Order: sequence, then C-alpha cells, then structure tokens
Amino acid sequence: MNQKDKGTLKALWGMRHLSVDECLAKITAHPDLQFLLTTVGIWFLLRLVVGVWIGAHVLYFIYRIFHLVLA
Repeated sequence: MNQKDKGTLKALWGMRHLSVDECLAKITAHPDLQFLLTTVGIWFLLRLVVGVWIGAHVLYFIYRIFHLVLA
C-alpha cells in the first residue's frame, strides 16, 4: 500500500463518527475523496433506473397473465 492510499484510508476512518452534513463537507474539501460523491450519485441513479425498468416489466408480465387467463 502506498502512502497516498494510507492517507485516504486514514481520512475515511476519521469520518466514522461524523454526521451526514459534516461528512459531505469533509468529502467535498478533500480532493482524493471527491470521487465518492460522483460514484454514489451514479450508482443511485443506475439502481433507480434498473428498479423502474424491472418493475415495469413485472407489471407488464402480470398484466399479460391476467389478459391470457381472462380472455
């Protein structure tokens, strides 16, 4: 492990008792940790899109089953 990684891990470990607002402020101020904000945002949006996509397909599948049985 190089020195940069150790510093990043030490900064993350130091944030374990912070509130959400304090944590976001520290992450924004630290250049090595700013990737967390964008990565978390991307994963949140990706999970939301995939969830809506799967939900729509499940509803359509249920609709098709009822349509097949009742028709």
